[in-house]
Amino acid sequence: MESWKSRIKRGIVRCLPSSIKDFIGEELKMSDSCKYQNKSYSQEGEDLVLSRFIKYKTNGFYVDIGAHHPLRFSNTYRFYLNGWNGINIDAMPGSMSVFNQLRPRDINIETPLYITQKKLQYYIFSDPAFNTLSEKVANEHIDKHGAILIRQETLQTKRLDEILSEYLPHNNTIDFMSIDIEGLELPVLQSNDWLRYKPEYLLVETFVSSILEIDKLEIHQYLSNLGYIFIAKTYNTLFYQRQ
Repeated sequence: MESWKSRIKRGIVRCLPSSIKDFIGEELKMSDSCKYQNKSYSQEGEDLVLSRFIKYKTNGFYVDIGAHHPLRFSNTYRFYLNGWNGINIDAMPGSMSVFNQLRPRDINIETPLYITQKKLQYYIFSDPAFNTLSEKVANEHIDKHGAILIRQETLQTKRLDEILSEYLPHNNTIDFMSIDIEGLELPVLQSNDWLRYKPEYLLVETFVSSILEIDKLEIHQYLSNLGYIFIAKTYNTLFYQRQ
């Protein structure tokens, strides 16, 4: 038997103009389809790919280098929502204020990383996703993508092993590390102490789209020599697992 609530709803809908009925019908269809969505916060679905390997772990730890934003293009936010926490690192001055608001369980660090401690020029664009410490990459963003350079700042860099020694909680292991810093991924990886800090999984941005070119990459050879195996790829991101 139809309930009184259903009768009222049906009566209201019957009185509406056909255009509104059609709109409501489409909205209801969309609402129903949302049940089957698998939401990604990453730029290329990297968080969904990684989830296939990590499965259902709910208390893991990540390190996000070039974190950019707590939600936008984030390879870690999906895991944060599932109870994870970790370290977010970005060179952009002022970038960590929004991280502290939206990711309070995380350790949020505002500093550029490099293989040595030195002062480098940091190129800041209207879209912070293009920000980089590499002059070459900055010019490529301008020429190829029409990126708008706003200003340059001189920043003091630190090494990755220095940051992990200071901020990684005692006895914590790193389940995965994501590194996306627009062209300087290899020097930053070279600044790590791999005997002390060796994540189970690594996500590394490259500018090589063809899977046939991966073996030629210096960064691939470097990680292979460290005992990592290549396991997956999105358009610009390579996935590695520790052997």
